Amino acid sequence: MNIKDLFANQSITAEEFLQRYWQKQPFLFRNTSLDFSSLPNPVQLFKLASEEDVQSRIIYSEDSKGYQAIYDDPDAWEDVSNFNPTLLVSDIEKWRPETMAILDAFPFIKSWRLDDLMISFAPTGASVGAHTDHYDVFLIQTSGTRQWSYDDKPLKKTELVKASDLSILNNYQAKTTVELKTGDVLYLPPEIPHHGISTSEDCMTCSIGMRAPSQSEMVMAFAEFIANRCDETNRFTDQGRMDSIYSFDNNDIEKFKQTILSAFGIKNDDWGQLFGQFFSEYRQLETLIETQPEHIGLWQKNPMVTFLYQISGDTCKLFIDGETFECAASFAQMICHQQTFERQNNEVFEKLVEAGYLQPVT
Repeated sequence: MNIKDLFANQSITAEEFLQRYWQKQPFLFRNTSLDFSSLPNPVQLFKLASEEDVQSRIIYSEDSKGYQAIYDDPDAWEDVSNFNPTLLVSDIEKWRPETMAILDAFPFIKSWRLDDLMISFAPTGASVGAHTDHYDVFLIQTSGTRQWSYDDKPLKKTELVKASDLSILNNYQAKTTVELKTGDVLYLPPEIPHHGISTSEDCMTCSIGMRAPSQSEMVMAFAEFIANRCDETNRFTDQGRMDSIYSFDNNDIEKFKQTILSAFGIKNDDWGQLFGQFFSEYRQLETLIETQPEHIGLWQKNPMVTFLYQISGDTCKLFIDGETFECAASFAQMICHQQTFERQNNEVFEKLVEAGYLQPVT
């Protein structure tokens, strides 16, 4: 597939986009040359949604204010066809790995920041309501047309529709309204309110969503990382004073605090370890495709998991689904950067095959 860079024939370069717009304000790419041949059409999308373990939703509204969701039941489409339904299918790239090729047009997106490719199909008038996302998103119009209304900054105050399964902004009045045609791409930073309405019967939109873990998620991962390294012999003790058996004072609190803080002997290398483990296992599907260990042809990465690596001096660590593999830098780069590769005669390759992280090209 020959996919041109997103910035080909545009009035802006990737460097200018990152400096002026990335995580700052929306930007509309008009008439790009992206190749959508790897993406499913509406018939294929409904078929994919019917497959086991594939996550899908039908969003509809009876009053164009509150929105309801039907999960993992694409056959319910006809039941709500009078209420302007939209079908959304998540994790397209995990079930159709060839669709990952579209990311070649986005040279600045780190693979480990990708949450998923989601595709929606919507006939004329369909919408999922005005809302915000906590992450960067690229909205790619792959067929038909859709009207997008959005602001250039996050809302200072938001009010949500109460009678709604989804978090829908109430009485949202957008500052900008545009219509996207096939090939147009709208970038929206986190927390920017937006509202899309299909304006054709063949409206399909592919969204590239970024991973944006919350601070609480990262702190929980940090706490688990520290806890797994704690010395079980380091226990809390009290001062043994003669006062009320039900009371505690600042000395007890300080002992409690110091016992916890003493566990934070984390080194610079440990931060890299935590980063690699966290981002390689963040929001992944649990199902791994069984491999064929004796396969002698080409191999490829399992699309269900995330691969990333860190080179530090003479050492290299390959991170997959929260696990760490020490290997040669050239091996990690081959596995991560190449689409397919020959079987390698080394222990790490065999471990990846056994774990289901690599699978044969059929």
